[in-house]
Parts: sequence; structure tokens; C-alpha cells
Amino acid sequence: MEQDSAYILTTDVINVVNDISLAPKSLEELKNEQLDSIKTYNLQEFDIFGNIQDNRSNIKNLGNQKHRENKKDKLKILGITKNTTLDEYVNKIEDIKKNLDESFRKIKSKYNMSVYAVKNNNNAIENEYGKYYINLEHALKETITDEKEVEIYKINLQENMPIIYCSNIIFYDNFNKTLPEGINVEETVLLKNSLYEFKKVKTDEFRTNMYLSENEENVMVRKVVIYEYDVNMNS
Repeated sequence: MEQDSAYILTTDVINVVNDISLAPKSLEELKNEQLDSIKTYNLQEFDIFGNIQDNRSNIKNLGNQKHRENKKDKLKILGITKNTTLDEYVNKIEDIKKNLDESFRKIKSKYNMSVYAVKNNNNAIENEYGKYYINLEHALKETITDEKEVEIYKINLQENMPIIYCSNIIFYDNFNKTLPEGINVEETVLLKNSLYEFKKVKTDEFRTNMYLSENEENVMVRKVVIYEYDVNMNS
């Protein structure tokens, strides 16, 4: 349950976890997404609840290792069907937050490290939870827009601070016990921002060539502004 809850923070539902007032619109979008999934697949590929049935015999590769596990499904984790009520969805989000809080009590950073995130309304240190990249370059790849300036958070964590590492088991089920260990899907971590006091230490900027599309066809020079913060635990 804790791993499933962590996975939800890697999806667009993180916005609802941070702001429950977004739940009505989110639920409508999730129901439409679930309906589109049903239209895409044959009926026999669904279980009695409308979830896509897993084929646990298919061989997949992750980090150059073979396994037979399936990717997690946010619709299945959230229990979304055409009959899901707003109260049921909100209660599920509250359960997810409880699971996350339990994880943050148990998992700590192994060493001092810096993590990065694009600064925008959906991803601000003022939000309760956030997803951060271990590598600055990976954070910059998230900014596929035509804007000439990109703002990035750099957060300096200390050893033994609450953190969730987005290892493979966050993104895949492990029913067959064949999932390789490691962080191969994406090098990211999750933080509960509300646990920290953020102290801005400096601002840096540089210019770099960045792609304008996912297929890496067009490039433009952008200014990257990095806001660097040290963090301490809130008392």
C-alpha cells in the first residue's frame, strides 16, 4: 500500500494530493481515462471491476535485467470506475496521504545530496509533497516548452532526512518476485515539503541548448535560473 501511494505522487494525481479542491475535476478526468482504456482493449482483457487484466508471463527488461512484473496502474490503485463517487475518491486520497506519512517516518536519506525540480504552480516548495530529480539534466528535460527562461529548484538535503527513493518497486508490482533492484525507471525522489524549513542560500543562472519537443528535433538557447535552498527539519 505504501509503494502504491508513493507511485501516485509520480502521476498527475499529485496535484490532488496537494490540493483536495481539485478532486472533482480530477475524478471526471480519471473516469474519462478509464473509459478510454476500456475502448482501447478487448472486453476479455478486463476483470469484473473494469481493470485491465495483467499478463504476468510476459518478459520485460529493466536496467538490462529481465523480469515478469507489470507496471502499476493509477486507476486500479485509486479504484476508479464509472460509479466512483467524489466522497470515495477523496477518502482514497486521504488514505494515500496516511500511507505516505508512514513511509516518510520510516525512510531516511542515506547521505547528503542535492535534488532538483522545475519551478511552477504545480510543483512548488510551498506544496505539501513534491517529486524531485537526482540529476539536473533530467529535471531540465521536463521543460519542453518554448519559454526562453526556465526556473529550477535545487534542494540540499542532509543525511537522515525523510525521503522516498523512486526505486523500481514504486513503478512496478512484484508479484512474481522477479523485479530487479535499483532506480531504473526514473532517477527521482519524493519529499514531504511540509516537513522542512527552506532557507534560500543563492541564485545562479546559465544558458544552455534545450530541445523544444520530445523527439529532439528543434533546439533553442534558454536561460536556466537555479534557486538553491538548504533545508532543516521543522520543529
